[in-house]
Amino acid sequence: MGFLRAFGSYVPARVVGNAEMGVLAGCEPDWIESVSGISERRYAAESETVVDMAHRAAEDCLTRAGTERSRIGMVIVSSGSSERRFPGPAAETAARLGLAGVPAIDVPMASAGSLFGMALGAQSGAGQVLVIASEKMSAVISRGPIDKNTAILFGDGAGACLIDAKEG
Repeated sequence: MGFLRAFGSYVPARVVGNAEMGVLAGCEPDWIESVSGISERRYAAESETVVDMAHRAAEDCLTRAGTERSRIGMVIVSSGSSERRFPGPAAETAARLGLAGVPAIDVPMASAGSLFGMALGAQSGAGQVLVIASEKMSAVISRGPIDKNTAILFGDGAGACLIDAKEG
């Protein structure tokens, strides 16, 4: 059993409102908000990666937690939009955090991947577990024909939480 100690987040600077999204998706801005409730989303810069965003969210979380990095027993990163599948973003994120010797696990899954990572971390018995979800869905959306029914829902960003996952 585990409990949450702290949360952190990161969102890119670029705001994509429904007027811009409407042009990209070929639909009216008012329609986007009426069917999704979304008025804007964030898009990462072209050079910004899933690892960059994961690192920033993790740093925010660790600052809020006030914990020593030596207490981190595991890093879990979920992403369905990582630029590289193998190896995934977990090892590089851990290395950037100064946690190169700590087990780093990838959960290559969007959306519910963060929940899966939290459940895995809570049951790990690894002490303090840093769980991060990071997505750059703007890159996925831009790869092919835009489906207005899904493209309007996605943006970019990362969230992190620190879980105390003590054995027993």
